[in-house]
Amino acid sequence: MINNFVSKFNKFNVTPGTIPALLLFASMISYGLMAPFLGFYQDDWHFIYYYVTRGDPGIIELAHYDGHPLSAWIYILAFRGLGISPLAWQLFSIFWRWLAAVAAWKLLHQFWPNHLKQTFTATLFFLLYPAFILQPQAICYSEVWISHALLLWSFYYAGRGIQENKFRYHAFGFAIKILHIFTSAYVTGLEFVRLLVIWMQIPKEQIESFRKKLKTAIWLWLPYLLINLGYVIWRVFLYNSPVDRRADPT
Repeated sequence: MINNFVSKFNKFNVTPGTIPALLLFASMISYGLMAPFLGFYQDDWHFIYYYVTRGDPGIIELAHYDGHPLSAWIYILAFRGLGISPLAWQLFSIFWRWLAAVAAWKLLHQFWPNHLKQTFTATLFFLLYPAFILQPQAICYSEVWISHALLLWSFYYAGRGIQENKFRYHAFGFAIKILHIFTSAYVTGLEFVRLLVIWMQIPKEQIESFRKKLKTAIWLWLPYLLINLGYVIWRVFLYNSPVDRRADPT
């Protein structure tokens, strides 16, 4: 059975131009078919209550109370466009999950451009990861997919800037990273993966020694690291979060 599957998979023709469409098809088959029949669940109702009763200030208050105030803008813009339609929010979350998967594939394709089927398969594992069972909570977990998408696209443009030696791609990567900081604190630690991404993109023939390559990689990573450290310092030491006190007895 396994050999038969492998044989059919090897005959399947995959091209770079078709992979985003294939990922979209996989997203809709896996999650989109049930989207019209889903509603709002668990923490989704917090957002709906605050938005319906207080509008934009309510979303800002909720994000502050929940300990990640910088993400409020996502929900403000999304509620203005989507309202409180369950189907719209389900499709919105699926869209960002797909966009994150496309970014993940683009990044893998940078590393291994001659292994399309392998990078496509790896991306499918990312897109369809079965242990993540909270996709139906479309409002509160769309933030996670948005932050993943922004960070992965920032990785991709940082790598492309190194490969093509063009400043505009570095600028794209840095701008998207700044936008990523204003989304979610949940994936802040993944910024340290960028050093490995940069390391793998530096041409071997360009650097003579391990020490020089490491120095170059750290220098290219430094602007992103400073942005991340600035956020961490603000979040841990300067921001007065009500999360620390919301369970105190009164």
